[in-house]
Amino acid sequence: MAQTAPLLWEELTWDAIAQLRDSGMDMAILPVGATEQHALHLPVGVDTFSASAVAQEVSAETGIPVLPRNPVGF
Repeated sequence: MAQTAPLLWEELTWDAIAQLRDSGMDMAILPVGATEQHALHLPVGVDTFSASAVAQEVSAETGIPVLPRNPVGF
C-alpha cells in the first residue's frame, strides 16, 4: 500500500484508528531517540528528530501509522 503522506497517530480520529485495525493493520512505528548533548551546534533532541523523520518516511511509503515520538534520557 503506497501512501503519499505519513499517517500520524495523533492526527487520526478514533474511528480512523479502528478502521486501520479492522483492515488488518497490526503494527505501528514508535520513533525513539536519546535526549543528549552531541556538540554545541546541535539540539539535545537531534536523535529523536532523526528517528521521527525516518519513521514518517517509512509511513509515507507503507501506510504504517507513526506513534508520537518518545524521547529518552536527560
